[in-house]
Amino acid sequence: MVRRPVRRGGVAGGRLRRPGEPEFGPGFPLWAVPVGGGGGLAGLDPQGQVPGQVHGPGARGRCLRGEGEEAIALAGVLLGVGVGPGDPKLLTVRAVEVLSSASVVAYPYSSDASSSRALSAARPYLRDGARLLPLRFPMSRDRSEQERAWDEACDEVASVLEGGESLAFVVLGDPAFYSTYSYLARKVRERGFRVETIPGVSSFSLLSALLGEPLAEEGESALICPLLDGQVLEEALGFDCAVLMKPAERGFSRLKELLRERGLLDRVVGAFRLCEESQRLVFGEDLLGEELDYMSLFVYRRRGFPWARSTS
Repeated sequence: MVRRPVRRGGVAGGRLRRPGEPEFGPGFPLWAVPVGGGGGLAGLDPQGQVPGQVHGPGARGRCLRGEGEEAIALAGVLLGVGVGPGDPKLLTVRAVEVLSSASVVAYPYSSDASSSRALSAARPYLRDGARLLPLRFPMSRDRSEQERAWDEACDEVASVLEGGESLAFVVLGDPAFYSTYSYLARKVRERGFRVETIPGVSSFSLLSALLGEPLAEEGESALICPLLDGQVLEEALGFDCAVLMKPAERGFSRLKELLRERGLLDRVVGAFRLCEESQRLVFGEDLLGEELDYMSLFVYRRRGFPWARSTS
């Protein structure tokens, strides 16, 4: 298999070693050393150099030392990048480093490839000339349709990685939390490619900051789950704090009924379209007039909110 040359020098899918960071061998940052199946350091010769092929269980891709600056270039690696709830200012330093060096940036869409909140959040940090790769993931609960979409996306990603390029796949929030990325990453790994995941700020973390209140404190229990049906709600109300995400129609309808019936409207806040111009936080009886919005989440606190008690 012929691979394209890997760009040397600067940051290309890796990052510079920071002052005080431990090294392994002459100028080589320890964090970049791949770990083999036995749990030890792999891929190093006695001088601390990294051969062209990354070691590990079936891993494909190359890890090369940069020249001049102490950097590495990752080739043939899928990089899952969490871009947070949608505000470009909430991306992590690592996410910016990856996005500013990735040669290909993929993003998910369901029906309109020209519209992507994840891509909009990432766009200010993309390198000049970065190629955009839209990957379609239909909003469907049909498992066979989902599998087809994941396989097709994996084919496209594998084609890029086999060419020796790094590919950043951007997703809202955190890639490891209710994300299509997790299914794609699993399939890419099964084909023998390396995967790196860069965590992002979750929407409920932003909501907590906007409210100026912690979601849970020492000794309190917390639950995070999709708002699917009434049974989920009954269980959620048994926790000190519950974050309810990705609402379904019956779950959202039951939420409003339950809050009204049990007099709990002062203990729930709904967040709609965070980081968009239409962003709004809804509280109390105003929740009853809201329509279902998939891009919403709700926080229940058993002890309520201080500002709610002061205005009641």
